[in-house]
Amino acid sequence: MPQTLSILALKPIWPSVTLMYYAGRLANLVFWILAVYVALRLWPGNAWPLFAVALLPMSISQAGSFSPDATVNALTFLLIAGTYRAAKLTRAPTKRELISFATLVVFLSLCKPVFFVLGLLGLMVHAKKFKPQKKHWVWLGGTLFAALLVTVLWNAKVNAYAEGIRHYYL
Repeated sequence: MPQTLSILALKPIWPSVTLMYYAGRLANLVFWILAVYVALRLWPGNAWPLFAVALLPMSISQAGSFSPDATVNALTFLLIAGTYRAAKLTRAPTKRELISFATLVVFLSLCKPVFFVLGLLGLMVHAKKFKPQKKHWVWLGGTLFAALLVTVLWNAKVNAYAEGIRHYYL
Protein backbone atom coordinates (compact mmCIF):
# COMPACT_ATOMS: atom_id res chain seq x y z
CA MET A 1 0.00 0.00 0.00
CA PRO A 2 2.72 2.60 0.73
CA GLN A 3 4.24 2.09 -2.72
CA THR A 4 0.87 2.36 -4.44
CA LEU A 5 -0.08 5.54 -2.60
CA SER A 6 3.23 7.19 -3.46
CA ILE A 7 2.89 6.23 -7.14
CA LEU A 8 -0.69 7.51 -7.28
CA ALA A 9 0.38 10.78 -5.67
CA LEU A 10 3.39 11.25 -7.97
CA LYS A 11 1.86 10.11 -11.27
CA PRO A 12 -0.09 13.32 -12.05
CA ILE A 13 2.82 15.55 -11.01
CA TRP A 14 5.76 13.84 -12.70
CA PRO A 15 5.09 10.50 -14.44
CA SER A 16 8.63 9.15 -14.50
CA VAL A 17 8.88 5.41 -13.92
CA THR A 18 12.27 5.75 -12.22
CA LEU A 19 11.05 8.52 -9.95
CA MET A 20 7.91 6.59 -9.04
CA TYR A 21 10.02 3.50 -8.30
CA TYR A 22 12.25 5.42 -5.89
CA ALA A 23 9.23 7.19 -4.37
CA GLY A 24 7.71 3.75 -3.71
CA ARG A 25 10.91 2.61 -2.02
CA LEU A 26 11.01 5.78 0.08
CA ALA A 27 7.34 5.35 1.04
CA ASN A 28 8.06 1.77 2.12
CA LEU A 29 10.97 2.93 4.24
CA VAL A 30 8.97 5.72 5.89
CA PHE A 31 6.06 3.35 6.62
CA TRP A 32 8.44 0.75 8.03
CA ILE A 33 10.20 3.31 10.26
CA LEU A 34 6.87 4.58 11.62
CA ALA A 35 5.59 1.05 12.25
CA VAL A 36 8.79 0.02 14.03
CA TYR A 37 8.65 3.20 16.11
CA VAL A 38 5.08 2.43 17.19
CA ALA A 39 6.05 -1.20 17.88
CA LEU A 40 8.94 -0.03 20.07
CA ARG A 41 6.56 2.26 21.95
CA LEU A 42 4.08 -0.61 22.46
CA TRP A 43 6.75 -3.05 23.63
CA PRO A 44 6.56 -3.43 27.43
CA GLY A 45 9.85 -3.27 29.28
CA ASN A 46 13.17 -3.70 27.54
CA ALA A 47 12.70 -3.06 23.82
CA TRP A 48 16.35 -3.60 22.88
CA PRO A 49 15.78 -7.09 21.39
CA LEU A 50 13.10 -5.75 19.06
CA PHE A 51 15.29 -2.77 18.20
CA ALA A 52 18.20 -5.11 17.42
CA VAL A 53 16.04 -7.20 15.07
CA ALA A 54 14.81 -4.02 13.38
CA LEU A 55 18.41 -2.95 12.77
CA LEU A 56 19.53 -6.21 11.21
CA PRO A 57 20.91 -5.61 7.71
CA MET A 58 18.20 -7.76 6.10
CA SER A 59 15.46 -5.83 7.91
CA ILE A 60 16.87 -2.50 6.73
CA SER A 61 17.34 -3.85 3.20
CA GLN A 62 13.75 -5.08 3.02
CA ALA A 63 12.47 -1.81 4.49
CA GLY A 64 14.00 0.23 1.69
CA SER A 65 12.93 -2.08 -1.13
CA PHE A 66 9.94 -1.89 -3.44
CA SER A 67 8.84 -5.32 -2.25
CA PRO A 68 5.61 -5.92 -0.31
CA ASP A 69 7.81 -7.66 2.26
CA ALA A 70 8.58 -4.26 3.80
CA THR A 71 4.90 -3.80 4.61
CA VAL A 72 4.62 -7.39 5.83
CA ASN A 73 7.62 -6.95 8.13
CA ALA A 74 6.35 -3.62 9.47
CA LEU A 75 2.89 -5.00 10.22
CA THR A 76 4.43 -8.11 11.79
CA PHE A 77 6.57 -5.94 14.07
CA LEU A 78 3.39 -4.15 15.16
CA LEU A 79 1.45 -7.38 15.63
CA ILE A 80 4.16 -9.05 17.69
CA ALA A 81 4.68 -5.94 19.83
CA GLY A 82 0.94 -5.65 20.43
CA THR A 83 0.68 -9.34 21.26
CA TYR A 84 3.57 -9.16 23.70
CA ARG A 85 2.05 -6.08 25.31
CA ALA A 86 -1.27 -7.90 25.67
CA ALA A 87 0.49 -10.89 27.23
CA LYS A 88 2.02 -8.64 29.88
CA LEU A 89 -1.28 -6.95 30.76
CA THR A 90 -3.24 -8.32 33.70
CA ARG A 91 -6.59 -7.08 32.43
CA ALA A 92 -8.77 -8.18 29.56
CA PRO A 93 -8.12 -6.37 26.27
CA THR A 94 -10.27 -3.35 25.50
CA LYS A 95 -12.50 -3.19 22.46
CA ARG A 96 -10.13 -0.67 20.87
CA GLU A 97 -7.17 -3.03 21.32
CA LEU A 98 -9.11 -5.93 19.83
CA ILE A 99 -10.26 -3.87 16.84
CA SER A 100 -6.68 -2.67 16.28
CA PHE A 101 -5.47 -6.25 16.43
CA ALA A 102 -8.16 -7.47 14.01
CA THR A 103 -7.34 -4.65 11.58
CA LEU A 104 -3.64 -5.55 11.68
CA VAL A 105 -4.42 -9.21 10.97
CA VAL A 106 -6.69 -8.26 8.04
CA PHE A 107 -4.08 -5.93 6.50
CA LEU A 108 -1.36 -8.51 7.06
CA SER A 109 -3.41 -11.20 5.34
CA LEU A 110 -3.90 -8.85 2.38
CA CYS A 111 -0.13 -8.54 2.01
CA LYS A 112 0.50 -12.28 2.23
CA PRO A 113 -2.56 -14.50 2.75
CA VAL A 114 -0.82 -17.12 4.88
CA PHE A 115 -0.05 -14.53 7.55
CA PHE A 116 -3.64 -14.48 8.81
CA VAL A 117 -2.50 -17.41 10.95
CA LEU A 118 -0.66 -14.87 13.12
CA GLY A 119 -4.13 -13.89 14.30
CA LEU A 120 -4.27 -17.20 16.13
CA LEU A 121 -1.08 -16.34 17.97
CA GLY A 122 -2.33 -12.97 19.12
CA LEU A 123 -5.75 -14.05 20.24
CA MET A 124 -4.45 -17.16 21.99
CA VAL A 125 -2.51 -14.86 24.28
CA HIS A 126 -5.78 -13.26 25.31
CA ALA A 127 -7.59 -16.56 25.89
CA LYS A 128 -7.39 -16.65 29.70
CA LYS A 129 -8.14 -12.94 30.06
CA PHE A 130 -11.62 -13.17 28.57
CA LYS A 131 -14.07 -13.83 31.35
CA PRO A 132 -16.81 -15.32 29.20
CA GLN A 133 -14.86 -17.76 27.00
CA LYS A 134 -17.53 -17.46 24.32
CA LYS A 135 -16.46 -13.86 23.76
CA HIS A 136 -12.90 -15.03 23.08
CA TRP A 137 -14.03 -17.52 20.45
CA VAL A 138 -16.26 -14.89 18.82
CA TRP A 139 -13.31 -12.46 18.52
CA LEU A 140 -10.97 -15.18 17.30
CA GLY A 141 -13.41 -16.55 14.74
CA GLY A 142 -14.50 -13.09 13.65
CA THR A 143 -10.95 -11.89 13.12
CA LEU A 144 -9.93 -14.97 11.14
CA PHE A 145 -13.17 -14.90 9.14
CA ALA A 146 -12.69 -11.21 8.32
CA ALA A 147 -9.09 -11.84 7.22
CA LEU A 148 -10.14 -14.79 5.08
CA LEU A 149 -13.12 -12.94 3.57
CA VAL A 150 -11.11 -9.83 2.69
CA THR A 151 -8.35 -11.97 1.19
CA VAL A 152 -10.77 -14.02 -0.92
CA LEU A 153 -12.61 -10.90 -2.13
CA TRP A 154 -9.36 -9.14 -2.97
CA ASN A 155 -7.97 -12.15 -4.84
CA ALA A 156 -11.21 -12.48 -6.80
CA LYS A 157 -10.99 -8.80 -7.75
CA VAL A 158 -7.37 -8.89 -8.94
CA ASN A 159 -7.49 -12.37 -10.48
CA ALA A 160 -7.65 -10.91 -13.99
CA TYR A 161 -4.35 -9.07 -13.43
CA ALA A 162 -2.50 -12.17 -12.24
CA GLU A 163 -1.83 -13.77 -15.63
CA GLY A 164 1.93 -13.51 -15.23
CA ILE A 165 1.82 -15.10 -11.80
CA ARG A 166 -0.26 -18.02 -13.06
CA HIS A 167 2.20 -18.57 -15.90
CA TYR A 168 5.09 -18.47 -13.42
CA TYR A 169 3.53 -21.13 -11.18
CA LEU A 170 2.69 -23.42 -14.10
